[in-house]
Amino acid sequence: MSERTKLKIGEFSKMMQVTVKGLRHYEQKGLLVPDEADEWIGYRYTT
Repeated sequence: MSERTKLKIGEFSKMMQVTVKGLRHYEQKGLLVPDEADEWIGYRYTT
């Protein structure tokens, strides 16, 4: 079984060449939702 790596929103935005602001906009519209969000600090993660 392969292990998945969690990526923070900034790391994911660099990989996808999209701004963090753009990713947050897509999340707000329900188009792209992170796999996990930390309740305490608000970090968004994707695997």
